[in-house]
Amino acid sequence: MHFLKGVERTAKRLVPQGWRKYFRASKYQLLMERLAPVDLVLIEGYKRDRHPKVEAHRAEPGNPLIATGDDSVRAVASDTALELDRPVFDLDDTVVIADFILTEVGLT
Repeated sequence: MHFLKGVERTAKRLVPQGWRKYFRASKYQLLMERLAPVDLVLIEGYKRDRHPKVEAHRAEPGNPLIATGDDSVRAVASDTALELDRPVFDLDDTVVIADFILTEVGLT
């Protein structure tokens, strides 16, 4: 498994020439192709792309939920109770969130 923390820094190592085009164009698929074959890639960002995702939501600063208009959001991790048509997890319950992700991708 690849766990990417600071995907931009990682991508610089993977694609040293022209790495910025991967981010400016928001073409995460190009980066995923460079990482293949892997079982799981965790990324931050690309929230408007159509890959499966878990939305992190905080009551403050009051931003609207992405999940209500995006069916690629499989679950929401929040610091406040929410009524949604998909799982909602406590933002701090990282074990439950990790278990959900592993189950979603078939790694359990």
